Amino acid sequence: MKLDLSIPSPLREMFQSCASICEPACCGLDAFDVSANAISRWLNAGQSEAGAVALQQLDALIERVAGHDGPVDSLDELRHDFGHEWANGAHCAEYLQRWRNELVRAQVYGPEER
Repeated sequence: MKLDLSIPSPLREMFQSCASICEPACCGLDAFDVSANAISRWLNAGQSEAGAVALQQLDALIERVAGHDGPVDSLDELRHDFGHEWANGAHCAEYLQRWRNELVRAQVYGPEER
């Protein structure tokens, strides 16, 4: 059974702000700059408090998808999703963990070192 990936705000806005290489509907995961620098730009644009909420949302999302055996769908371009479908929840969780790692790096190093 396919799991539809639903991304809440402000996590969605963080992802969207990092779609700086291309449009997800066109390039899928390659559209995103998954880096602490890209996330720092979002945090520095007045989203520091939203960053803490986004981290909690990301943890919940990883937990939700990690145990799913079937495909995980994030192809809905009207929702500005990732433009990708993972074969299973473990692959999706691995990708989301990259985002988590970079978000934590962006939060830890603070604005002076970003």
